[in-house]
Amino acid sequence: MQCFSRFLGGIFLLACSLCSTPLFAEETSEEYQRRASISYPPESYLLFLKAADLELAEGNESAVQALLRQVPEDPNNSIVEAHKQLLIAELKLKHNDNQGAFTTLENLASLQQLPSSLAERYYTARAISHYRLGQLLESVQDRVLLEPLLKNEPENVAQNRRAIWKNLMEIPLRTLKLARIAPAPDILSGWITLAYITKAYELKDTDLTRALLEWRKTYPNHPANTIVPAPLKNQVSENINQSEHIALLLPLTGPYQSAGEAIRDGFLAAHYGNTLPKKPSTRIYDTTQYASITDLYRQAIAEGANIIVGPLTKEDVKQVAQLSNRDLKVPTIALNALENTRKLPDQLFSFSLQPETDANAVAERVSKEGYHQALILKSSTNSNKRAALAFNQKFSTLGGVVLNQYDIPQQADLGNAVIHLLQIDESQKRALALKKTLGRKIEFQPRRRQDIEVIVLMSSPEQARQLRPLFDFYYAQDLPLYAISSVYEGVPNPAKDRDMNRITFCDMPWILDDRHPLHANKIALQALWGDKMETEARLFAFGLDAYQLTARFNQLSNSPNTQFLGATGTLSIRDNHSVERQLMWARIQNGIPKLI
Repeated sequence: MQCFSRFLGGIFLLACSLCSTPLFAEETSEEYQRRASISYPPESYLLFLKAADLELAEGNESAVQALLRQVPEDPNNSIVEAHKQLLIAELKLKHNDNQGAFTTLENLASLQQLPSSLAERYYTARAISHYRLGQLLESVQDRVLLEPLLKNEPENVAQNRRAIWKNLMEIPLRTLKLARIAPAPDILSGWITLAYITKAYELKDTDLTRALLEWRKTYPNHPANTIVPAPLKNQVSENINQSEHIALLLPLTGPYQSAGEAIRDGFLAAHYGNTLPKKPSTRIYDTTQYASITDLYRQAIAEGANIIVGPLTKEDVKQVAQLSNRDLKVPTIALNALENTRKLPDQLFSFSLQPETDANAVAERVSKEGYHQALILKSSTNSNKRAALAFNQKFSTLGGVVLNQYDIPQQADLGNAVIHLLQIDESQKRALALKKTLGRKIEFQPRRRQDIEVIVLMSSPEQARQLRPLFDFYYAQDLPLYAISSVYEGVPNPAKDRDMNRITFCDMPWILDDRHPLHANKIALQALWGDKMETEARLFAFGLDAYQLTARFNQLSNSPNTQFLGATGTLSIRDNHSVERQLMWARIQNGIPKLI
């Protein structure tokens, strides 16, 4: 009883200090520390922690650590202890120690007595750590609990809802289907149900509209109503009807003929698969037959196009982007990305399969997994060089370090290259020197360098098949290998790909997900297109999604929270008018990619 009274007394004193020590805008870390030096515990502890909050916001981690040392552990002061542990968890998140942050948060004292500002930070930190650990449903639950604490912060509420939706769109359909939900009007259940509907009926427009309307009736006051695209009724049909005439600008002769034809075939497959009673007409132009891409663009508009898809080559896209707003009269989905462009003209949007998308996804994934020191192996192709540069830039912004980058040599030199990059040769030299010094034989097993936490591979499938066994042979079998989609041919080949076992890579749903809504279409299309569906599978999927974008263009461009599950990824339109693709992840087991 005495301990409980002392506990309540501590809570009372802290509550008084919270009321009597308001945080003014002019308060500084130095002022808090000065006041702490002339105060008594527990108020002095609270002031040190407020100073640490400000130092953390400024990124002064050493100052935060020093201030935390001023606050001893005291289980009887639950608010102070929780505040301190919260700061420790936030520091760990800054260093991508996601598991450590989560463990610290789990060990926090009861939050019932905490002021809402600390509870808000607690649920935010939990949501981030859960997300980075791949526990997406748990992250959504944290954010649902966070929202009531954001009542007077409308922008933070909107941002939190966008984060909930982003998390849900990354959860596989089968996981959403198996999730246990409570009856309406439960908030979490409403989010999960909406996400399931959006994914399950992605390519069934009429069913999607009907299911969304039913959801809104079931959850009339749900917070997700603010981000559900409106109006719901016939939204997909209306978007398509507004695009009555599509112009498709592609190179169908010359050096880009193969790519152009694969994209065209995917585009037409989606067009013919469109089951709505009224669908747009499509006119195809071979860009290589025109001297000026800008003249062709104007011609397409003059001939009735009210949405244009293309052109494909970077140079053609660059010229179209230089047109005036007066010439860019209709929505245009360019099939390539421009470099160093923060925002495109009002009517111009870019959709591409650029390698930077893969590289950024890998950087985010390895950082989320808690790896901070990476080694890059890249082939000499231009796309893989770009991928390596993008990974380096993205990884550094996430707090990671690229220790070295190596160009993959010719096949005959691969073994020596792996020995060198793992510094096995240095280990051997040290052993020889020791043997010479001792003048006798010694038991010796070479050791690889110990600073590498993860290897990132940007190579062809042939190179990946050779490198994985070499890493295993030269004492690096414990090192995780992550890769971009270039390591996988796109078709299961267990006999060859066993040598890539345990490589984790990202790719598009068309390649990886047999349960994707488009998979049935894929099997039927393979019968029609044969080998071309395998050799140009990613470009074919690119064409499919280009058509799907025309159907959902108004929906996506007018609602930044809207996503749809396409063949090339989960697609959304960013503020800079680029189409963002979220990829899927797989790990090769027994020569076959398995979704993770």
